[in-house]
Amino acid sequence: MNVSVILCTYNRVTLLGRVMEQLAAQKTSPELTWEVLIVDNHSSDATAALAKEYVQRFPGRFRYAYVAQQGKAHALNAALDMVGSEILAFTDDDVDIDPMWLQELIRPFADPMCMGTGGRIVPVFNQGQPPWLRGPLTRELRGPLVEFDLGDQPQALRQAPYGANMAFRREIFQRHPRFRTDLGPKGRNAVKGEDIEIAHRLIEAGEPLVYVPTALVRHPVEPDRQRRSYFFR
Repeated sequence: MNVSVILCTYNRVTLLGRVMEQLAAQKTSPELTWEVLIVDNHSSDATAALAKEYVQRFPGRFRYAYVAQQGKAHALNAALDMVGSEILAFTDDDVDIDPMWLQELIRPFADPMCMGTGGRIVPVFNQGQPPWLRGPLTRELRGPLVEFDLGDQPQALRQAPYGANMAFRREIFQRHPRFRTDLGPKGRNAVKGEDIEIAHRLIEAGEPLVYVPTALVRHPVEPDRQRRSYFFR
């Protein structure tokens, strides 16, 4: 089995290095062939220099690509044409990735009927959790916090996973339209949705997707995400 991890990034060089270190340290079986494609979506910071440093440090493991057209969906769609792997995994540049993440996320693909997977995403409140966000969260609150936790048991997905922790067979993108470019972050605009939309569309089309609780990603909840104005937006 061969896998390409697609990591799109924009002006987050201070976070990107940590994520790439965690990807470089993934524990995978010897028969798994995999790479990480870092897609620089027109960053103006030192993203390019850092990414190229990892390409040199880990030859054959990391690749770097630059996509000038602003918008994460544009970067994702461009990345689809740059990889030829059987399985495409996706994560973000602001998360903490478990060492077994990739191995667990792609495990269900041993079943040829499996067309996609979504892993567990746990929010982490590093700077404290406001009282109004404590207790059981409704689905509406879990979305902005990028929490995706359906429990401890694998199961067929009936709700869309998030782009910080999902994978699909490459053939999916030959049967269905790609990421919608009218959705998703564009530069400083943080409005999201391109990942959820495509996953929801695949579920509605009857493509078999599997929830993988052991494919763990932790998502820090920045202070901006804890403001009511963020939730309203």
